[in-house]
Amino acid sequence: LRPPFDLGSLGFTGCSVFFTPATSSFVVTDPAGAATLALGIPGTLGGGFQLQFAALLLAGGANPGGAVSTNALSASIH
Repeated sequence: LRPPFDLGSLGFTGCSVFFTPATSSFVVTDPAGAATLALGIPGTLGGGFQLQFAALLLAGGANPGGAVSTNALSASIH
């Protein structure tokens, strides 16, 4: 599958994936719904690359799959 692709066929109505994930992380929110994800980027890596982020949030009752996705965020590292 090439992104973007619709997750509706998996039960996540109205949700899409905008890029192919290379890795994933599991983060728990605080009572206000905020979360923090720390990323260590080695200085020897240099610049000229992009990081892309999106989230899948558990949301029982939002759709048959019980989760919703965010839009994508891309950050350029120079």
